[in-house]
Amino acid sequence: MRHLMYLFLLFFSVQLVAQPCSIVDVVLTTQGQVDSFRINYPLPCTQLAKSLIISGEDITNLDSLIGIDFIGKDLIVAGCPMLTSLRGLDSLVVVGRHVKILDNLTLFDVNGLDALQSIIGQLWIMNNPSLQNLDGLGQLVGVTGNFRLEDNAALADLTGLSSLGAIGGNFTVKNNDSLTNFYKLRKLGSIGGNLVIQNNPALVQVSDLSHLTSIGGHLIMINNASLQSVMGFIHLTSINGYLYVRNNPVLPTLLGLDNIDPTSIIYLILKDNAVLTLCSVTSVCEYLSMGLGPFLINGNPSDCANDVEITTLCLVLPVEMVSFDAKRVDEGVLLNWETASENENKGFFVQRSLDLQNWETLGFVPSASTFGNGAKYDFLDSEPLSGTVFYRLEQTDMSGRSNYSEVVAVTLGDALQQFSFYPNPTKGMIWIDGISEEGSGSEAVYRLYDHTGRLVQSAVLSSSDAIDLTALPQGLYWVELQTGGERTTFKIVKE
Repeated sequence: MRHLMYLFLLFFSVQLVAQPCSIVDVVLTTQGQVDSFRINYPLPCTQLAKSLIISGEDITNLDSLIGIDFIGKDLIVAGCPMLTSLRGLDSLVVVGRHVKILDNLTLFDVNGLDALQSIIGQLWIMNNPSLQNLDGLGQLVGVTGNFRLEDNAALADLTGLSSLGAIGGNFTVKNNDSLTNFYKLRKLGSIGGNLVIQNNPALVQVSDLSHLTSIGGHLIMINNASLQSVMGFIHLTSINGYLYVRNNPVLPTLLGLDNIDPTSIIYLILKDNAVLTLCSVTSVCEYLSMGLGPFLINGNPSDCANDVEITTLCLVLPVEMVSFDAKRVDEGVLLNWETASENENKGFFVQRSLDLQNWETLGFVPSASTFGNGAKYDFLDSEPLSGTVFYRLEQTDMSGRSNYSEVVAVTLGDALQQFSFYPNPTKGMIWIDGISEEGSGSEAVYRLYDHTGRLVQSAVLSSSDAIDLTALPQGLYWVELQTGGERTTFKIVKE
């Protein structure tokens, strides 16, 4: 929401700077009209009150449009088969309504939109068969309406969307034949409408969506022939519609959808996924067991073939953990854990992280259980990192299913502990000492994680603020506080 508010403020502030030099739509249908733009609208003309529409078979460049920084309504570039670049629009900061880039056969990239920061309406990038990347959108922080990315046959990744933090409407990624991943879409935190990922035959994974926490509508994944993993949704906690996974022929598991609040799912559809055998993730198990709503489950292989198979597997705990801890020793960091029982357990991947988001696998410890009994384990991290280091276990069973342990932490080296948190334990509010006063770097960013490492809260925090855990369940939490170049992590207990 902060991204969307920023767009509105920027929109109105730019409007107030100067009066527009055109109060009617500007329509350019030939290269001659483009070249004559500055004759008809000489400098200092930089703002157009209504729409700029560019559509013409002989248009090859937009160089003469340089200097336009504001368009009050729509920017439409459509049906320009000889246009290879949007250079000429380099000064454009604000578009007051829609941006539509459509049906441009030789458009190679969207460089030329490099200064564009806000779109108050919809963004459509559709049917540009030569478009290979979105690098020209690197300053775009949000789209308040729908974002349609469709039928761009050569588009391989989304590297140009590195600043995009919020989409207010639907986000549709459809019929992009060469798209393999969502690379660089790392700041996208919320989608107000549906997320539709459909008919992208080369798409393998969605890992760079790991900051996405909420979807205001359906989550739909249909007909993605190469999709192998949905782990990129690991921090997604809520949707408000269908969880719809259909006809993804090489998707073996729903791991990554674990943390979706089952009460936010309106309809569960798992259908015609040829190798999907792991559907018993927490969100699906709780949705089915609690009878929260309708479901359609068929056409998947054994273990995901119907609701009975899934709920049966939901009741089977592959490993019952007794304890897991980490401690400093002379040789590094020693991890110890103990199980009470194990069922078809293959073993444990030991993982560590500095930020609870990016995890590094250190090694694998095979199961030591006999006859399903429990066992004791240890693992030495002989080359530990400095600062506060987090560890977890990824338990894997013989069928390839995985579950994560709780997170433990060790502080190594001279990690700066300039902040203090109190009271701890707490029944609700956490107050912080050590954040500087106004005028001296008064803002800090905090992130609150639960005991599994799942992000549950994040915000900017000033010296007068506190962290409110009142609405959260009892248990162990980690608070990561970052200000300037310093990062400190504290363990908090909610009573």
